[in-house]
Amino acid sequence: MGAKLSGNFRIMNSDALLTRAARQNDPRHVFYAAMLSSRTYADYLARVGAITVQPKTTDYAVTGEVEIRYCRDKRGWIADA
Repeated sequence: MGAKLSGNFRIMNSDALLTRAARQNDPRHVFYAAMLSSRTYADYLARVGAITVQPKTTDYAVTGEVEIRYCRDKRGWIADA
């Protein structure tokens, strides 16, 4: 499932994260708000650890870990520091 989530990360595309954080109708907005206010994976996961959401656009539940991996591995919106 990709590289470990450890250490610091840096934001590569704050506009994309801000846009997603502002989408109050998307339950994943909590993950993006947490990414914007965190600088380490541990801090981010502490903020969103037990949260699981079911977006209308997917047929599966999404966790904070799934969403940050998507941002890092698929979109490049964050990167390991």
